[in-house]
Amino acid sequence: MNDILYDRIFNLLAGRQSRAVESMDLSAVGSIVGSVRNRNEDVAAVINVRHGSEPSKDFMLGLVCDGMGGMSDGREAALIAASSFVAAVLRNIRFSGPKHGLAVSLASAQRAVFNELRGSGGTTLSAAYVDQSPQAWLTHVGDSRIYAINSSNELRQITRDDTIGAALQREHENRPDNNRLIQFVGLDGELDPQLHSFDRGSLNGLLVTSDGAHSTPPELLSTIARHSKTGLELVRKMLNVADALGGLDNATAVHIPCASGADARQGDHRQDDDVVVTILCSSGQHDIWLAPTQRVETPSSRLPVSSYQKPDNRRGAGAAAPENKRAKKPKSPRQNAKNRPQDELPLPIEKPVAKLDFSDDGDSKS
Repeated sequence: MNDILYDRIFNLLAGRQSRAVESMDLSAVGSIVGSVRNRNEDVAAVINVRHGSEPSKDFMLGLVCDGMGGMSDGREAALIAASSFVAAVLRNIRFSGPKHGLAVSLASAQRAVFNELRGSGGTTLSAAYVDQSPQAWLTHVGDSRIYAINSSNELRQITRDDTIGAALQREHENRPDNNRLIQFVGLDGELDPQLHSFDRGSLNGLLVTSDGAHSTPPELLSTIARHSKTGLELVRKMLNVADALGGLDNATAVHIPCASGADARQGDHRQDDDVVVTILCSSGQHDIWLAPTQRVETPSSRLPVSSYQKPDNRRGAGAAAPENKRAKKPKSPRQNAKNRPQDELPLPIEKPVAKLDFSDDGDSKS
């Protein structure tokens, strides 16, 4: 069965970048290639979901996937992971809640990347989830980061880097293996992702970054945040500073608001039961309509752990090869749809706005 929802999201995220920073209401997505890399292997998006006549079910998701630059298919891994994760979130969270929904979605991304690339590509994945409740959620694998922004615009890192340096609490030591990842999406094995809730009552927003953006010295990063009046301004300044400091890596930042109650809702609500999904990414702003139907189960599984040297361009360090044997490069994810989970349902790609029916018979409406 073809998975048109996955393909639709994949094509939007892979679309041509028009501007360095895109914004929508209080949200912003920004990404730059930098001065050293030949292409941008970061993938980022804000997903804003509005539930028609039930705004209490609205939620927002900020996502960053940083493809592994030392692997042959880093960009593809980031696109597959982001597309699989978002598609699974749309299918699961509104039925099972954020904790289970985020866990299942990360498992789906892990399976999709490994099944498609067989170790020739890997990526980080960091996602922040905000709905109408007082609690926000995050899930995280790799060395991208999620920061909380308080009412004074001060940053606080709320994820732990999955690196040897962070695990041994020696990040500030000049050790050549400090930036070695102990896990990332695309491994052949089990992941132990960070997945937890936190109180968002006193927060202005959440910031999700790739390491090219947060490699700016911490003091300078804090100064940028304190003097940024909006999320858009914060994202734009972060990318400008990363570029001014040499642009040694792709740099990506995503901001989503943390306002509570009605203030967190963005956009008008329809009086019917349609679910409108707005995706803000490097190719712009796009809408998808989903028809509310019965839940479609996505198999869950434990996730994988290994070690991979992510290249550090600032020190000129090379990347070690992945531990598992490299397989023949498969077909592109869009051509190899038969290998993806059978619970994923079609969406017409040729239409900019589409409506899905999640019924068990697999039929789609457009």
